[in-house]
Amino acid sequence: MDTQQMKQAMEMVSKMKKIQKELEKTPVNAESGKGEVKIVANGVQKIESIKIDPQFVRLDKIEDLEKNLLKTINKALEESQKLQADRMKEVTGGMHIPGLF
Repeated sequence: MDTQQMKQAMEMVSKMKKIQKELEKTPVNAESGKGEVKIVANGVQKIESIKIDPQFVRLDKIEDLEKNLLKTINKALEESQKLQADRMKEVTGGMHIPGLF
């Protein structure tokens, strides 16, 4: 690797670290169809908060609530992954680099 390639690699790493920090602070919102479950994740697939509308909490419907919760968490994580992939394309030019996020 020559000096120019080394410099480019270091710049890429610097940009990726900056994007990583931005993604950690970027909220991604998801909610179930009727709004009974609301999830906030960040751009690095960490769940920040879960809100459940109390009117939907009924012991006889707990399985429905669990399904909605799981579905909404997965939706939030998928959106977070898309956000992360889009932001990384800015640095990688769309190249897939194995092991990178």
